[in-house]
Amino acid sequence: MQLDDVADDREAEAQAAVRPPARGVALPEALELLGQWPADLLLSDLGMPGEDGYSLIETVRRQESTRGGRALPAIAVTAYARKEDRERALAAGFNTHVRKPVEPEELLSAISEIAGRHASRAS
Repeated sequence: MQLDDVADDREAEAQAAVRPPARGVALPEALELLGQWPADLLLSDLGMPGEDGYSLIETVRRQESTRGGRALPAIAVTAYARKEDRERALAAGFNTHVRKPVEPEELLSAISEIAGRHASRAS
Protein backbone atom coordinates (compact mmCIF):
# COMPACT_ATOMS: atom_id res chain seq x y z
CA MET A 1 0.00 0.00 0.00
CA GLN A 2 1.29 3.43 -0.85
CA LEU A 3 0.24 6.63 0.90
CA ASP A 4 1.31 9.93 -0.60
CA ASP A 5 -0.44 13.28 -0.61
CA VAL A 6 0.69 14.23 -4.16
CA ALA A 7 -1.33 12.56 -6.95
CA ASP A 8 1.52 12.64 -9.50
CA ASP A 9 3.86 10.94 -7.02
CA ARG A 10 1.29 8.21 -6.33
CA GLU A 11 0.92 7.51 -10.04
CA ALA A 12 4.67 7.60 -10.77
CA GLU A 13 5.46 5.15 -7.97
CA ALA A 14 2.65 2.70 -8.80
CA GLN A 15 4.50 -0.06 -10.67
CA ALA A 16 3.21 -3.23 -8.97
CA ALA A 17 -0.07 -4.46 -7.56
CA VAL A 18 -0.65 -1.20 -5.77
CA ARG A 19 -3.67 0.16 -4.02
CA PRO A 20 -3.00 3.90 -3.83
CA PRO A 21 -5.75 6.00 -2.28
CA ALA A 22 -7.47 8.52 -4.55
CA ARG A 23 -6.00 11.38 -2.54
CA GLY A 24 -3.77 11.97 0.43
CA VAL A 25 -5.40 10.16 3.31
CA ALA A 26 -5.88 10.91 6.96
CA LEU A 27 -4.69 8.43 9.57
CA PRO A 28 -8.10 6.78 10.17
CA GLU A 29 -8.61 6.15 6.44
CA ALA A 30 -5.08 4.78 6.05
CA LEU A 31 -5.62 2.36 8.93
CA GLU A 32 -8.98 1.31 7.46
CA LEU A 33 -7.34 0.62 4.09
CA LEU A 34 -4.64 -1.46 5.78
CA GLY A 35 -7.33 -3.43 7.62
CA GLN A 36 -9.28 -4.11 4.40
CA TRP A 37 -6.38 -5.07 2.17
CA PRO A 38 -3.57 -7.41 3.21
CA ALA A 39 -0.61 -5.30 2.10
CA ASP A 40 2.86 -6.78 1.61
CA LEU A 41 4.56 -3.38 1.80
CA LEU A 42 3.68 0.13 2.93
CA LEU A 43 5.12 3.17 1.13
CA SER A 44 4.19 6.32 2.99
CA ASP A 45 5.03 9.97 2.71
CA LEU A 46 6.01 11.57 6.01
CA GLY A 47 4.51 15.02 5.38
CA MET A 48 0.79 14.39 4.98
CA PRO A 49 -2.23 16.54 5.84
CA GLY A 50 -3.43 16.18 9.42
CA GLU A 51 -1.46 13.46 11.15
CA ASP A 52 1.82 12.61 9.46
CA GLY A 53 3.55 9.44 8.32
CA TYR A 54 5.31 9.16 11.68
CA SER A 55 1.93 8.88 13.43
CA LEU A 56 0.79 6.34 10.86
CA ILE A 57 3.72 3.96 11.28
CA GLU A 58 3.69 4.32 15.07
CA THR A 59 0.01 3.34 15.09
CA VAL A 60 0.58 0.44 12.68
CA ARG A 61 3.44 -0.88 14.85
CA ARG A 62 1.40 -0.50 18.03
CA GLN A 63 -1.52 -2.43 16.47
CA GLU A 64 0.83 -5.18 15.28
CA SER A 65 2.26 -5.65 18.76
CA THR A 66 -1.15 -5.79 20.45
CA ARG A 67 -2.58 -8.18 17.85
CA GLY A 68 0.55 -10.30 17.57
CA GLY A 69 0.63 -9.76 13.82
CA ARG A 70 3.59 -9.80 11.49
CA ALA A 71 5.52 -6.58 11.01
CA LEU A 72 4.46 -4.93 7.76
CA PRO A 73 7.54 -3.83 5.80
CA ALA A 74 7.38 -0.04 5.52
CA ILE A 75 9.33 2.57 3.58
CA ALA A 76 9.17 6.30 4.23
CA VAL A 77 9.22 8.08 0.85
CA THR A 78 9.76 11.74 1.56
CA ALA A 79 11.32 15.07 0.74
CA TYR A 80 12.52 15.21 4.36
CA ALA A 81 16.06 14.15 3.51
CA ARG A 82 18.24 15.26 6.42
CA LYS A 83 20.06 12.72 8.58
CA GLU A 84 17.76 13.63 11.48
CA ASP A 85 14.69 12.95 9.31
CA ARG A 86 16.00 9.48 8.40
CA GLU A 87 16.79 8.69 12.03
CA ARG A 88 13.33 9.85 13.15
CA ALA A 89 11.62 7.74 10.44
CA LEU A 90 13.56 4.64 11.48
CA ALA A 91 12.90 5.28 15.18
CA ALA A 92 9.17 5.66 14.45
CA GLY A 93 9.09 2.19 12.87
CA PHE A 94 9.88 2.50 9.17
CA ASN A 95 12.34 -0.08 7.86
CA THR A 96 14.05 2.41 5.59
CA HIS A 97 13.86 5.94 4.22
CA VAL A 98 13.93 6.96 0.54
CA ARG A 99 14.14 10.63 -0.37
CA LYS A 100 12.18 12.46 -3.04
CA PRO A 101 12.56 12.94 -5.86
CA VAL A 102 12.64 9.16 -5.95
CA GLU A 103 15.23 7.47 -8.08
CA PRO A 104 13.54 4.29 -9.36
CA GLU A 105 16.65 2.17 -8.80
CA GLU A 106 16.94 3.34 -5.20
CA LEU A 107 13.29 2.54 -4.49
CA LEU A 108 13.54 -0.89 -6.13
CA SER A 109 16.69 -1.61 -4.16
CA ALA A 110 14.99 -0.62 -0.89
CA ILE A 111 11.97 -2.80 -1.69
CA SER A 112 14.18 -5.77 -2.64
CA GLU A 113 16.23 -5.42 0.53
CA ILE A 114 13.17 -5.25 2.77
CA ALA A 115 11.42 -8.11 0.93
CA GLY A 116 14.50 -10.26 1.34
CA ARG A 117 14.86 -9.39 5.00
CA HIS A 118 11.22 -10.24 5.73
CA ALA A 119 11.27 -13.42 3.64
CA SER A 120 14.24 -14.73 5.62
CA ARG A 121 12.42 -14.01 8.93
CA ALA A 122 9.35 -15.91 7.72
CA SER A 123 11.38 -19.05 6.94
